[in-house]
Amino acid sequence: MRSSSLTLLSRDPCYLHVSDSSGDVETIARLENERFESVVAGNFDRLAELCHPELAYTHTNGATDTYES
Repeated sequence: MRSSSLTLLSRDPCYLHVSDSSGDVETIARLENERFESVVAGNFDRLAELCHPELAYTHTNGATDTYES
């Protein structure tokens, strides 16, 4: 099992900036930033490329969105 140390560089809710020795956290942070920017820009083709086809997200009000919705 690989372990890594994580250093949070920013608490900005729009952008996650982190650092670790393996590079995995940077990759995840980069992809999350791309996901966020795709939604903000209305680029749903790019969002579809980033999301798994079985994606499901449940909002705090109980409503659920899926990849198809």
